Amino acid sequence: RFGGNLFAHPPFAGISSLISVAIFGLTDLSLKFIPFLIYNLFAIYYFFKLIKFNNKLISFLIAISLFSIPGILYIGTTVEQNLYTLICFSIISIELIDNNNPNYKKLFIIILFFSFFRILSILSISLIFFHILFVSKSYEGFFKNTYSTIKKTYPLLLLMPFIIFTFTQQSEITVNRVGLEFFDNNFFIHKLPEMILDSFTIFPGILTIFFIVMMIFFWRKSLFIILF
Repeated sequence: RFGGNLFAHPPFAGISSLISVAIFGLTDLSLKFIPFLIYNLFAIYYFFKLIKFNNKLISFLIAISLFSIPGILYIGTTVEQNLYTLICFSIISIELIDNNNPNYKKLFIIILFFSFFRILSILSISLIFFHILFVSKSYEGFFKNTYSTIKKTYPLLLLMPFIIFTFTQQSEITVNRVGLEFFDNNFFIHKLPEMILDSFTIFPGILTIFFIVMMIFFWRKSLFIILF
């Protein structure tokens, strides 16, 4: 066992609050200003992506509706690193859909950037490999594309020291939070379905499923909505 990082969170975890307080002083409003500004900039980015497939009015209404969802709006108005994970996953998803030949190296750099705010952003890598699986037309093509993409992941090596130190020294917020204690048959067969059903009310649940199914018929135009 060796030293490790005494502060287990990524190095940029509190930089938004630091900038706000440095400019506006320490108040409840100043702490939340920069995260809320970032949230609004992400909404603008999403809007401009939408207008490629819809007119401006529909795109505006969709963006307002999505970014006004209470749970998501709450993340954007609090000092919470989940915001950066949300933005990272969304940007990677959108860029993979919006480009016929996405620049994977650029996407890995985006993941690297957001991982310095919240380490779980690195899981966005899975979206890239799912995309490779989707576009590959054969096993040979899949392995060839995967190998070619792996060679472009080298920017993520910058995260390795942080990840190693975190998992060796601060396991209480990494390894111990994976939830391995839930991996049993009783949880998956009984508790998990019950938790899912308890989290939905009947009418909104049916309406949500109907909305998603109907939007699939307009697949290309609705992918941004479904992914969100």
